[in-house]
Amino acid sequence: MKKVLALTVQRIHSNHSLNQPIEHYVNTLEKTPEVDEFFYQIESDYQITLGQYDIDFLIFPLNISHANPIKIQEKAVRKIFDKMLNKIHETLILDLNDEQIFYEMKNHLFFMINRLVFRLRPADLFHGEIEKNYPFAYELAYTGMKVLEKYLKRKASNSEISYLAIYFELALRQHHKQTKKEIAIVCTTGRGTAALIRRQIENVLGPKVEIHQYTEEDYEKQDLDHFFAIFTTIPLKNIHPTTPVIQLTNLFNDEWLRSEWSRVNQVQQLKFDYVDFYFRRLDPAVEYQENLILLLDELVAENFVGETFPQNILEREAKNTTVFSHGVAFPHAIKENSDRILFSLGIFDTPRSTKDGEVELVFLVGIPEVITEKNEIELLQLYDAIFTFAAEDKNREEILKLESVQEFLTFLRRKEVFI
Repeated sequence: MKKVLALTVQRIHSNHSLNQPIEHYVNTLEKTPEVDEFFYQIESDYQITLGQYDIDFLIFPLNISHANPIKIQEKAVRKIFDKMLNKIHETLILDLNDEQIFYEMKNHLFFMINRLVFRLRPADLFHGEIEKNYPFAYELAYTGMKVLEKYLKRKASNSEISYLAIYFELALRQHHKQTKKEIAIVCTTGRGTAALIRRQIENVLGPKVEIHQYTEEDYEKQDLDHFFAIFTTIPLKNIHPTTPVIQLTNLFNDEWLRSEWSRVNQVQQLKFDYVDFYFRRLDPAVEYQENLILLLDELVAENFVGETFPQNILEREAKNTTVFSHGVAFPHAIKENSDRILFSLGIFDTPRSTKDGEVELVFLVGIPEVITEKNEIELLQLYDAIFTFAAEDKNREEILKLESVQEFLTFLRRKEVFI
């Protein structure tokens, strides 16, 4: 504030008052008797006359920080937010609650825009840890920030991208939490005991589960394999080996129940039941686009995708580049009439140049048209894995040495991407 005041006084004394608004900057300071008195005192003390644009500039230190309770102008912020989210949705096929993200992000976005206008960089409290630990959220923020940079004609610092990425990471986590996990309870005891078991499990697991209860006679008529987990007092028959089953031995040991539930969550997160994996070393003598077409032809021939999928990929490529940072290309499109995900890895021996940058790794993803709770969770896990591999040099070095889909799967298991 001292610097701004000194600069303003010197500028006006030199007959250089501001004669036009500061582009994209928003001053939301409300006029009050105290504010009027403040500006009157400045004019009196320094023998100057403050125009509206000078006042806007003079007061900008109060419009760049959350520390100041300012009523933001949502309409202007929403316009920019929509541009950013539209680009994110064009670049990455992802179901996000845009309204909830705007509600959480709007204040931060307002102050960030004003900081960028004045080329002010916030302190970097994270030192690269956000990009390292939340690479997918960071990529969402990076994609949105590119739109903002072009709109404002300003360059954002890595610290600004990191702060923005936090909001996307929280939105992704909230997206996971909004869907209740369905669990089944199989019990041979009477209604009173069965109700007690249900209540105890509800108390321990909380409101984020939806419980279905079956007797010993009923459960064999049901398909229990679609449940997130099964709690049972009896041995069960005809249950798929990958379906987590918790044998109830000590219902009133809360710590044991929490431990078992934590184990189930970890196992479920590490399964890729809805993913088909494919691998190909790409032809170093052929350009990226030609390699992509050859790869798509192979996937169609081997029935990994339908006839329309290559066209969907190439149309998206024509609209928006999918060449990201760290030499990674991420072509992706909808797989029509399917609930399965395709994850194909292509590797160049030496990086290939494209108009959007060099490409060394090609992560091609087919996104199911039929979205369910389970395949959506696996899709988000895949996104996280892709951008984690892209961001970490050690992982990239290992990936570049792979020679087959079996080696690829072994690598993913070793990295605990899935079991």
